[in-house]
Amino acid sequence: MKDKFFTRLYSLYLLIYRFVMRQVYIRIDRDRAKGCAPIRPEDKRAIYDYWKRYGLKPKLDDYRLYADRGLKPEPGLISTEIWTEVIEPNHNALKYCGAFTDKNYFDLVLGGENTPDTVVRCISGSLLDGDYRPVTAQQAADLLADGTDYILKPTIESGGGRDVAKVSGADMDVEQIERARADFGGNFCVQKIFKQHEFLKSFNPTSVQSVRVVSVFLDGKVDILCASMRMGKAGSVVDNFVSGGYAVSIDVATGAIGDKLVDHDMKVYTAQEVGMERGGECIPFWEDAKQLVRDLHPRLAHFGIISWDVTLDESGTPKIIEYNLIDSLIDWHQIFIGPILGDEEAELLPKLLKKNPYI
Repeated sequence: MKDKFFTRLYSLYLLIYRFVMRQVYIRIDRDRAKGCAPIRPEDKRAIYDYWKRYGLKPKLDDYRLYADRGLKPEPGLISTEIWTEVIEPNHNALKYCGAFTDKNYFDLVLGGENTPDTVVRCISGSLLDGDYRPVTAQQAADLLADGTDYILKPTIESGGGRDVAKVSGADMDVEQIERARADFGGNFCVQKIFKQHEFLKSFNPTSVQSVRVVSVFLDGKVDILCASMRMGKAGSVVDNFVSGGYAVSIDVATGAIGDKLVDHDMKVYTAQEVGMERGGECIPFWEDAKQLVRDLHPRLAHFGIISWDVTLDESGTPKIIEYNLIDSLIDWHQIFIGPILGDEEAELLPKLLKKNPYI
């Protein structure tokens, strides 16, 4: 009886989630498309006819935005509201997202060798060392009192690099440990500063550049849909859009950097406009990075769609900084490459629009 009640409660939650995501992104897409020209009648008919076969009728604001950014408004472009309202909830178990996106558990799920090194962590108010052994606030401060700098970050609801900061270990005394515990609701971690590969560091030495890789795990197979590198602005310790950074296209097959960039508002720039004329250069150890994603996605099999932030350490070993399980936007990827499913559209789209019955 109790289990049935919670099952029905989760179903209600899922309905509310879908409704909210649709309303949120309809509004966001409408605001972003202001000033963009209307879709031509023939393109509008093609879009509606394409999605009608799936029982869907997307809003056209995304298509207006894409057309304004130089893309043909192809029906195969997936609108943001369909991606977040239909596709993600169809294949990603929302009820497990909270635990699996807690950064304090990344090394348990992915393996410590595949993630940055954590020295102190706090989970639900409990202070632990990097190996999950309980410590006092004084012991935590002692672990950090070596005169080096660290990265302090919240581990729950910390998307967009929110509240990530560089701190001096010498300053992380008991008072600062307790302040972090209060400020971050008892959930934070202190990590060693990641020493990134020289190639990535050359784009901005103050932030760790990462490559956003979107993968799909269906029928026992991992497909990598797209990739783009994110670069922080000068002086920033994070590489995301919110901090004023850019994303640049990456060719999935070769790892080659493109010559088109976008910012947080989906405004398109040429490499020359932002002083980043590196088009054609290839991300080193690119095949290793893709293989790491292929190897790790099955560990998170509750989630059919994952957006990974992959970087390289100074030796070229790929590491996972973060991954996103819901609300992982694809608009800037499509600005780069067009329909995100590419040549796999005919095979993947019907599967993605059909709900995984085991979630």
